[in-house]
Amino acid sequence: MTEMEKGPGPAGTDALRTQFQQAGRSGVAADRRRTARQARRFYGLFAVVVGLLCLVLTVVRLAMGDGAGMRLVFYAGGVAAGALGAWLAWRGRTRWALAVVALGVACASLGDSPGLN
Repeated sequence: MTEMEKGPGPAGTDALRTQFQQAGRSGVAADRRRTARQARRFYGLFAVVVGLLCLVLTVVRLAMGDGAGMRLVFYAGGVAAGALGAWLAWRGRTRWALAVVALGVACASLGDSPGLN
């Protein structure tokens, strides 16, 4: 058989194809479950960190003597978004969790804006 009759690709392509076909679908399914579990853990942890950060900012602002105002409302929104994001990640809705946590970060950054002084 000439090189043109073998088809495109390196000589090891057939060996890789055979190895992949022998692995079966169970290996692919296990990899997908593992990847989904890792994504849920990462986004859940990220949401918890954002929520705790907003909670710490709230406590620091209260300790500095700032009264309950819009700044604390924005921080509380960040805490709520972190909690909701963690719950969504735990339920497997990682895209929604990321969107909610991003809104929480934006909300907390509004709490730090100089216009609220």
